[in-house]
Amino acid sequence: MYFRRPPHPLLARHINYYWHVSDTPRQEAVHVVPSGTLEIVFNLRENGIRIGDASDSTRVMAFAGAVVSGAQARYFVTDVQAHASLVGVHFKPGGAFALLGVPPGSLCDGHANLDAIWGPRAGELRERVCAAGSAKERFRILDGVFLQRLSGAVWLRDEVQFALRRLIVPNARVEGVAADVELSHRRFIEIFSAQVGVTPKVFSRVGRFQRTWNLAKEGVARDWAELALTCGYSDQSHLIREFVLLSGHSPMELLQHNAAGHHAALAG
Repeated sequence: MYFRRPPHPLLARHINYYWHVSDTPRQEAVHVVPSGTLEIVFNLRENGIRIGDASDSTRVMAFAGAVVSGAQARYFVTDVQAHASLVGVHFKPGGAFALLGVPPGSLCDGHANLDAIWGPRAGELRERVCAAGSAKERFRILDGVFLQRLSGAVWLRDEVQFALRRLIVPNARVEGVAADVELSHRRFIEIFSAQVGVTPKVFSRVGRFQRTWNLAKEGVARDWAELALTCGYSDQSHLIREFVLLSGHSPMELLQHNAAGHHAALAG
């Protein structure tokens, strides 16, 4: 069971949606595919979250029951059998900069316990979220916490906001965007990475993958070759290689799985 809800209107600039998943099948693993942004996840069943390394299947990292996942350049794996009931906060690209309390770039391709960032308040928040009687009440609690964090928030630089809009355009070039915002190529990458969480190149690459996946799910193109050209890949083979690298699966395999949000459930 998976559903989601938008945040309070005052938070819509920063948070894309809250999500809730429960009653997941026991024999399942999940590939969390990159989205170009960050998430906070609360395990409602136990005070622990295990995350697997996509590049090393034997490496599993153990975290507390409230964890922040930084923006990723490729997928990572979670153990659904241990995470049968979860609540998450999915930020908009650049949205975590104002609300999280640390530069998103410090979490690039990584994860951290929320209490390492927020201190004891993280544990208190998880207890409140776990004790709530419904997903609606949990989302209301999260709204309240993030509305409080809006006070004194630091906003994204204008150059980064402009770049976020430009880099989602197919075939946008990082050098061109840097020139448009009148920054050196190196300085632009530095500022964008710190505030968004990944480099402009990775953000553009992940955005292309996400656009392609969404169009494929909607059945917009008649075949993969057409979709590849529509979305800015050089050809169908290029598209397939990117899907395998970023999601761990071919386009057809990914579509065949039960995908919820940025979580692709894979039968184990």
